[in-house]
Amino acid sequence: MKMNRTHLLGLLAAASLLTGCATTQPTPPPLTYLASKRPDGPIKVQEKAASIETKRGGFYVLNKGFRPAPDIGAYVQEIEKSADASVLHDADVELSVPFALDILMFGFQFGNDTTLAGR
Repeated sequence: MKMNRTHLLGLLAAASLLTGCATTQPTPPPLTYLASKRPDGPIKVQEKAASIETKRGGFYVLNKGFRPAPDIGAYVQEIEKSADASVLHDADVELSVPFALDILMFGFQFGNDTTLAGR
Protein backbone atom coordinates (compact mmCIF):
# COMPACT_ATOMS: atom_id res chain seq x y z
CA MET A 1 0.00 0.00 0.00
CA LYS A 2 1.42 3.32 -1.06
CA MET A 3 0.98 6.40 1.17
CA ASN A 4 0.51 9.78 -0.40
CA ARG A 5 3.29 12.11 0.85
CA THR A 6 1.25 15.28 0.35
CA HIS A 7 -1.37 14.11 2.86
CA LEU A 8 1.35 13.20 5.34
CA LEU A 9 3.06 16.58 4.96
CA GLY A 10 -0.29 18.36 5.29
CA LEU A 11 -1.09 16.50 8.50
CA LEU A 12 2.38 17.23 9.86
CA ALA A 13 2.03 20.96 9.07
CA ALA A 14 -1.45 21.12 10.66
CA ALA A 15 -0.21 19.31 13.78
CA SER A 16 2.74 21.67 14.16
CA LEU A 17 0.49 24.74 13.76
CA LEU A 18 -1.99 23.44 16.33
CA THR A 19 0.81 22.62 18.73
CA GLY A 20 2.32 26.09 18.30
CA CYS A 21 -1.02 27.80 18.88
CA ALA A 22 -1.82 25.67 21.92
CA THR A 23 1.38 26.49 23.81
CA THR A 24 1.70 29.80 25.61
CA GLN A 25 4.75 31.60 26.86
CA PRO A 26 4.97 32.09 30.62
CA THR A 27 4.56 35.67 31.81
CA PRO A 28 8.02 37.14 32.43
CA PRO A 29 8.74 38.47 35.91
CA PRO A 30 8.89 42.25 36.41
CA LEU A 31 12.21 43.95 35.82
CA THR A 32 14.37 43.94 38.93
CA TYR A 33 15.71 47.46 38.43
CA LEU A 34 14.65 50.04 35.86
CA ALA A 35 15.63 53.66 35.20
CA SER A 36 14.70 56.05 32.39
CA LYS A 37 18.27 57.38 32.25
CA ARG A 38 21.59 56.59 33.87
CA PRO A 39 21.57 58.09 37.38
CA ASP A 40 24.22 60.65 38.32
CA GLY A 41 25.88 60.22 41.68
CA PRO A 42 24.55 57.77 44.24
CA ILE A 43 21.75 55.49 43.13
CA LYS A 44 18.51 56.12 45.00
CA VAL A 45 16.17 53.13 44.76
CA GLN A 46 12.49 53.69 45.47
CA GLU A 47 11.27 52.30 48.77
CA LYS A 48 7.51 52.82 48.55
CA ALA A 49 5.13 51.13 46.16
CA ALA A 50 3.74 53.33 43.40
CA SER A 51 1.04 52.76 40.82
CA ILE A 52 -0.19 55.01 38.02
CA GLU A 53 -3.12 54.32 35.73
CA THR A 54 -3.05 56.17 32.41
CA LYS A 55 -6.16 56.52 30.27
CA ARG A 56 -5.53 56.04 26.60
CA GLY A 57 -8.42 57.09 24.47
CA GLY A 58 -11.01 59.64 23.57
CA PHE A 59 -12.54 60.96 20.37
CA TYR A 60 -10.50 61.09 17.20
CA VAL A 61 -11.08 62.51 13.71
CA LEU A 62 -8.87 61.20 10.90
CA ASN A 63 -5.51 60.85 12.67
CA LYS A 64 -5.96 63.69 15.16
CA GLY A 65 -6.44 62.30 18.66
CA PHE A 66 -5.75 58.68 17.65
CA ARG A 67 -3.11 57.09 19.85
CA PRO A 68 -2.58 53.40 19.09
CA ALA A 69 0.92 53.06 20.62
CA PRO A 70 1.81 54.34 24.10
CA ASP A 71 5.07 56.03 25.06
CA ILE A 72 6.70 53.63 27.54
CA GLY A 73 9.50 56.09 28.34
CA ALA A 74 6.97 58.70 29.49
CA TYR A 75 5.28 56.10 31.69
CA VAL A 76 8.61 55.23 33.35
CA GLN A 77 9.51 58.90 33.92
CA GLU A 78 6.06 59.55 35.42
CA ILE A 79 6.34 56.64 37.88
CA GLU A 80 9.88 57.78 38.82
CA LYS A 81 8.48 61.18 39.77
CA SER A 82 5.63 59.58 41.72
CA ALA A 83 7.98 57.25 43.62
CA ASP A 84 10.57 60.04 44.10
CA ALA A 85 13.43 57.80 42.94
CA SER A 86 15.85 57.59 40.04
CA VAL A 87 15.84 53.76 39.93
CA LEU A 88 12.69 51.64 40.23
CA HIS A 89 12.54 48.19 41.83
CA ASP A 90 10.16 45.50 40.46
CA ALA A 91 8.81 47.81 37.76
CA ASP A 92 6.13 46.68 35.35
CA VAL A 93 4.11 48.41 32.63
CA GLU A 94 0.82 46.68 31.81
CA LEU A 95 -0.58 47.77 28.46
CA SER A 96 -4.16 47.19 27.43
CA VAL A 97 -5.34 47.06 23.86
CA PRO A 98 -7.74 50.00 23.43
CA PHE A 99 -11.25 49.26 22.27
CA ALA A 100 -12.29 51.50 19.38
CA LEU A 101 -15.65 52.33 17.83
CA ASP A 102 -14.86 53.52 14.33
CA ILE A 103 -17.23 55.00 11.75
CA LEU A 104 -15.38 55.79 8.54
CA MET A 105 -12.71 58.32 9.58
CA PHE A 106 -13.79 59.22 13.12
CA GLY A 107 -14.65 57.39 16.29
CA PHE A 108 -13.99 56.83 19.97
CA GLN A 109 -11.40 54.65 21.70
CA PHE A 110 -10.79 53.79 25.34
CA GLY A 111 -8.32 51.72 27.35
CA ASN A 112 -6.24 52.00 30.52
CA ASP A 113 -2.52 51.29 30.96
CA THR A 114 -1.09 50.59 34.41
CA THR A 115 2.48 51.29 35.56
CA LEU A 116 3.58 49.62 38.78
CA ALA A 117 6.78 49.84 40.84
CA GLY A 118 7.76 48.17 44.11
CA ARG A 119 4.89 45.73 44.52
